[in-house]
Amino acid sequence: MRIDLDRKNYLSSIIFIGIFFAIILFVIFPMVREIKEKSQQLLLEKEAHQVFIEEKKNLQSFKETYQEIERDLTIADNLLVDSEVPIEIINFLENTASSFNVLINISSVSLEQTEEYPWPSLVFSLQAFASFSDFSRFIETLESNSYLIEIHEMNIRRMKEGELMSDEFSGLSPGAIGASLSLRVFAK
Repeated sequence: MRIDLDRKNYLSSIIFIGIFFAIILFVIFPMVREIKEKSQQLLLEKEAHQVFIEEKKNLQSFKETYQEIERDLTIADNLLVDSEVPIEIINFLENTASSFNVLINISSVSLEQTEEYPWPSLVFSLQAFASFSDFSRFIETLESNSYLIEIHEMNIRRMKEGELMSDEFSGLSPGAIGASLSLRVFAK
């Protein structure tokens, strides 16, 4: 009987140990693995949330910065001429010349973008005829206007008496000059 009891105890112990290992193997290990996966997922979500908060702060900062510089951007945009339809700058050149009694003839307009000038620009070739003082005021106005204009080339000569007699130059006084100009106007 004692042997049966020892066997039963031994057998019970083995069954108990087997059940214990089965519980550890089939219940506790999967729970630990799932807890580990969930905690990693939670960390990733927290990181994503932090990134989202940073992006939101950056966006707000960008909005504030944009509001501060919006006026300057508008001014800068107005400095550039529309390269597709340069009527605005042509009207400006003609009106400015007219206000200083300068006769101008715009002979060509070309769109350029070179290594030296990486921004697109319109190059105007024009002839101007006026008294030297009127021409000087015209040039000063071109240099101090609201457009980005560079006088690229300029050749000035005194007009001959015979030229001044023609109908085209009838309004010019003796001593008038003729100038060939190449203007670079930066465009958008």
